[in-house]
Amino acid sequence: MKRILASLVLLMAAVFPAAAATGAAQLKGTYYFSITGITTVGGYYTGSTWHYVSGACPKSETCMNQTFQKVSVGTISFNGAGKATFLTVTNYDPSGEPDSGGPAKGAVWPYTVNGVNGLLGTESDGAAIVLGAFNSAGIASVVQIFIADTNPKTGVATLQ
Repeated sequence: MKRILASLVLLMAAVFPAAAATGAAQLKGTYYFSITGITTVGGYYTGSTWHYVSGACPKSETCMNQTFQKVSVGTISFNGAGKATFLTVTNYDPSGEPDSGGPAKGAVWPYTVNGVNGLLGTESDGAAIVLGAFNSAGIASVVQIFIADTNPKTGVATLQ
């Protein structure tokens, strides 16, 4: 386990090299993002079609929990002063769960950066971020994203 953790730390150091102390100004511009994760929901199959069930299972069906991969992609604009606007958001969630959460197009979320670590959104509805690959202007061109909830999600955003 220690070797795996050490390897991960070395990989992160190579991808996200250390930089001088940063702040919100080091996250500025339009970034393309891609976030993947899983969700587990209850439901049943009719043939090859999944039917999401919220609450009690219909008596005529045999319900089960099923795990699905979820993907969100889009563009987000950081203003360099602590405000991020989601310009486009597309979600792929074959589970049928009606509201899988996350931001909608046009949503404005706060962000903070301390060193190379930060927070997009709030602690209860947001993501941890790590800035890296700083360009000559000191702007992060790559941002790693981690959403820690009951179904964790990870992703990356790249400066356009």
